[in-house]
Amino acid sequence: MTVNNVYNGDGAIDSMQNSYQQNEVPGPVPILGAGMAFGFSRKLRRRIQGQRVTG
Repeated sequence: MTVNNVYNGDGAIDSMQNSYQQNEVPGPVPILGAGMAFGFSRKLRRRIQGQRVTG
């Protein structure tokens, strides 16, 4: 976001300019990839915890 104000010698605003640029929103592919990685890590964690020897 950019805001530019130009003041004259009296301290009053002569001109004002505002601009705003929205960032890109990620597509569904990275979101699905993150979900798959999360699911894989959960399965791996369950498998590791199942192999622990208690005693």
